[in-house]
Amino acid sequence: QKIIRASADVKKGQVVMISGDMTVAPTTAASNKVLGVAMFDAKLGEAVSVECEGLFKLTASAAITAGAQIES
Repeated sequence: QKIIRASADVKKGQVVMISGDMTVAPTTAASNKVLGVAMFDAKLGEAVSVECEGLFKLTASAAITAGAQIES
């Protein structure tokens, strides 16, 4: 069993990226290290569940036009 830990506080529904060896942190800008979406809140150092595939309803920081390329 692999355990991924939070290297910073994580909120349920946040997009997370790989931040180190078996650690993730919320994305704060465009990143090519995105792993998935946090399924639950986790404090620094706690285990965190990350869903890596599927469809998720997330909140955009601006309007998105159909067909536009987006990033975390």
